[in-house]
Amino acid sequence: MMPGRWNTTPSAMWSWISGAAPGGRVIAILIGAGVVLALGVFLLITSAPLSHTEIARIADKRIAANITQDKPAPERSKLIAALTTLSDLGRKDAIKDFDRGNLSAALMALETLALSREADPLTQKQAARTHRDLGAVAFLNDTDKALNAYQKAIDLDPENPEGWNVLGHLFDHTGNKPDAENAYKQMLALSIRASDKKNIAIANNHLGLFYMKLAYHSVAKNYLEKSLALATEIGDDDINVSSLENLGALALEESDWDSARDYFLRTLDLYQKSDYAFGMANAYSSLGVLAHEQGNDGEAENYLHQAMHLFDDLNNDDGLARQYHALGNVEKARGAPKKAEDHYRAALSLFEATGNTQGMAAQFSALGTLYTNTDKVEKAEIFFRKSLALYQQIDDREGMAAQHLNLGKIYNAQEDHGATCDSWRRSRALYQALTQAMADKLTQWMSQASCVLE
Repeated sequence: MMPGRWNTTPSAMWSWISGAAPGGRVIAILIGAGVVLALGVFLLITSAPLSHTEIARIADKRIAANITQDKPAPERSKLIAALTTLSDLGRKDAIKDFDRGNLSAALMALETLALSREADPLTQKQAARTHRDLGAVAFLNDTDKALNAYQKAIDLDPENPEGWNVLGHLFDHTGNKPDAENAYKQMLALSIRASDKKNIAIANNHLGLFYMKLAYHSVAKNYLEKSLALATEIGDDDINVSSLENLGALALEESDWDSARDYFLRTLDLYQKSDYAFGMANAYSSLGVLAHEQGNDGEAENYLHQAMHLFDDLNNDDGLARQYHALGNVEKARGAPKKAEDHYRAALSLFEATGNTQGMAAQFSALGTLYTNTDKVEKAEIFFRKSLALYQQIDDREGMAAQHLNLGKIYNAQEDHGATCDSWRRSRALYQALTQAMADKLTQWMSQASCVLE
């Protein structure tokens, strides 16, 4: 879902908060499918399985918690599938622990089931499905375990596109772009071979998002439009809304205001029809960001406040914080630095309360940018350094690149040649692995500053 954007480059899953580097926008991701069955030693089925509605509630709660805590979240339908497996096994105890944030019983039950099925040559595909379930749960708190589980699923069932799909997410999240690209393309090839229009649409959507983050806009647009067309053809609203969100983000990135507005309004309409409050909140937020970009700050405030009311009703402090940040951007553009600072600090307090390191880092970056426009440049440097330290703490390389860039701008204005070149050299090295466009821009700035290019 697309939250409020600020002056930053796009990064992987939910990394809408990455700092004050030029040019980037918000980006979003989508959702797949999963399975079921029985475990030997661990249990007796003593009660009816949980309803799909209850399982979905528990999955949504855990996904929202992970987003707030700066962790990646699995695709919703895959997590629902894993919990359904546990429910059908009678493991309500494991699901209850899972609902409280304790994943160990769920992981142990799924791992035991996967190994028991793996031992039987007749149940290899079932074992692969269980490894995918295991990976979906592990995705919440153990990226390495999730990678191992999905890799095992691929080894057991290499023709299944779902495993390749999530491997793509995991590789992308860990910064392994070549393997991420290969995984998504494997998913697409397998889906085309099987004439599976739904998975073809999903693969095109994920490839579009992948290339959008790399700033290959024309390639991204081609994939996303294919995804949208197929999703519309088969009537899949989940893929439809994700494709629309991503196309809206891309149009926003390219300053194609009319297209962005159309995509976001269509997104909002789909969420309203399904009465999905979280989606509606994000759609209002996107429209607010768009209105701000167009200079319609009154309209921007209206949309952002609508988003805030929904996030408040949902008790979603992360969403509230993002709206405070976006409102800070509005006040900054109006030339009201004190109001902007108040909003950024309100966002910072909420992110501190939820432990969202990435969110805190983004607010320090925003405060630093605010102070570069005053005579308190020393404060700006302090804020950028705080932001950099937090991004280093969570190994957010895009955030780190943005802060090295910002520090270099300060040093360049102070005519500190050595510090300027050092900061921009660090920034360029990080951007070279993320987006060539920013790396090229850094190369240009370094040449103008007479820095030695290594």
